[in-house]
Amino acid sequence: MLRREEVVVLRQLPVDAASQLTRARGDGLCSVGISIATLAPLASWRIGGRSFAILCLGVIVAWGLGPGLARPAHGSPPSVEDLTKNLLALRRRYHLAGPAEKVGLLGELQSVAAARRERLAALLETDPGVLLRLAVPAAIRAVLPTQVQADVEKEVEIEGMLLVLHGDRNRGSRYLYFLEAGGQRYSLRFAADPPSLSLLTGSRVRVKGLRLGQSVVLSSGRTTPQNLAAPPTGALHTGPTARES
Repeated sequence: MLRREEVVVLRQLPVDAASQLTRARGDGLCSVGISIATLAPLASWRIGGRSFAILCLGVIVAWGLGPGLARPAHGSPPSVEDLTKNLLALRRRYHLAGPAEKVGLLGELQSVAAARRERLAALLETDPGVLLRLAVPAAIRAVLPTQVQADVEKEVEIEGMLLVLHGDRNRGSRYLYFLEAGGQRYSLRFAADPPSLSLLTGSRVRVKGLRLGQSVVLSSGRTTPQNLAAPPTGALHTGPTARES
């Protein structure tokens, strides 16, 4: 089916040129099948000036290249969605493969999992919910090779001390939430509804979410963290101010 802009061009062309252009379009070509001799009468068919011929040729070239430009450029990095699909497909192949084939597939699994983790980590700053939407099910993660599991998100439930910082940045300020547990500090990120300010630094809390690296993504600040104990008397309501770029 021709697009609107294509119909407009065809209406302005002589019958022979229009039929050749249609055939060229059907063959997936651009200007092949339209000779310079065919373009010559186009220059004087409506306006009689060179500008119209140049305009028509430009429209024809853009028309022929349009479908190619709509596709992602060759070599562009795959999306997180594509990487997730690739990871799951490779997992199925690995599960069915023999010992010799598994050696090669393990390297592919590690490469895809590492690339996916890197892309996800970059998105967590602006869209933490992407991890919840594209999470690998726990049952599938459990059967991945152990060398791959470290790069795949994991369901966790962690109890520790809450740390709240007030971050200043050029685009405004915000509160940053961290959880200190077992000698580790985790960045808490919320897919929706940041927690109320009643949660203070030093509070004993329990969180449940998906961990990727040192980040834990929680579905909503209204349901988690769960406040287990108030901070000691005299504790700061928030931690120090953190300057962000």
